[in-house]
Amino acid sequence: VFQGVFAQDPQDNRWEQTFLLLPGRDPVRVSPGIGKTHSAVFVPGDGLKLAFGSTQHTGTTPPRETATVGDSADHAMDLFLFDLGTGATTVLAEGPGFDGEPSFCPDGRLAFSSARDGDLEIYVIDGATSSASPRRLTQRGGADDAPRVAPDCAEVLFVARGTDGDALMSVPFAGGDARALLADASRVEGLDWSADGSRVVFASDLAGPGGPPDLFSIAADGSDLRRLTDSPAAERHPRLTPDGLSLILTVAEDGPP
Repeated sequence: VFQGVFAQDPQDNRWEQTFLLLPGRDPVRVSPGIGKTHSAVFVPGDGLKLAFGSTQHTGTTPPRETATVGDSADHAMDLFLFDLGTGATTVLAEGPGFDGEPSFCPDGRLAFSSARDGDLEIYVIDGATSSASPRRLTQRGGADDAPRVAPDCAEVLFVARGTDGDALMSVPFAGGDARALLADASRVEGLDWSADGSRVVFASDLAGPGGPPDLFSIAADGSDLRRLTDSPAAERHPRLTPDGLSLILTVAEDGPP
C-alpha cells in the first residue's frame, strides 16, 4: 500500500490518495478521493483492513503548489479504518487538530500522532475497534511524530522535532519517561523497527545536514550507529521486510519523491 497523486478530475488539487498494489495488477485507489490521505498501513489480522489519516470529512484540499507541511488541510485530518472486503470506512480517531500516522501492535493496539491538545504529540488507544479515549504518551514542548510501535509492543519509537534538529526517541507503550536513542539525528524522514526489535532503521541527512537523506541504523539501546547508504539521491521512508533481509524505500534524484 502506498500514497500517490490522484488527478482524474481536472479540478482535483492533486493531493495524495492511498493505493493498493498487487503483483501483476495496476494500482487501485482505496481511499475515497476526497481531501488528502496520509500514512496508510495494514491493520494486523486478515490483511483486509487499512488504517490511514484523511481529510475526507471536510474535503479540505488547499492548492498543492502552495501548501506546506502542517497546512490547514492537515489540521482537519482524522484516522479512518477501511475494509477491503466490504468497502466500508469507519472512524478510528477524530477530534480537533491533526490525527494521523497510525502504527499497530500485532494485538491491535494503536499508536498515532495527534495535535488534539494543541501540540503534536504521541497517543495510544486500545485497538482498532476500541471506543476508549486516546491516551497521551509524550509530554514534550516540541512536536513529536512518526510513531512506530515495537514488535513486542513494549515501547513506541518516535521523532522529537526541534529547532536545532530531530532526535530519535522511545517511550513505553504503557506510559513513562521517554529516552533518546540518538539525541542529534539532524532531519529524520522515516523510520522502522527490525522484526526482532533489536535495531532501528531511519532516513536522515545526518551525514551532511541540509543534503539528501541517506539510510542509517542504530541499536535499540542507542549504540552502534551505522550508515547503510551513501548516495546523491534522496532516500526516505524505509520499511524493513518481515524477514529483516530487505528494505523498501522511496528514492528521488530530482526533488522530493
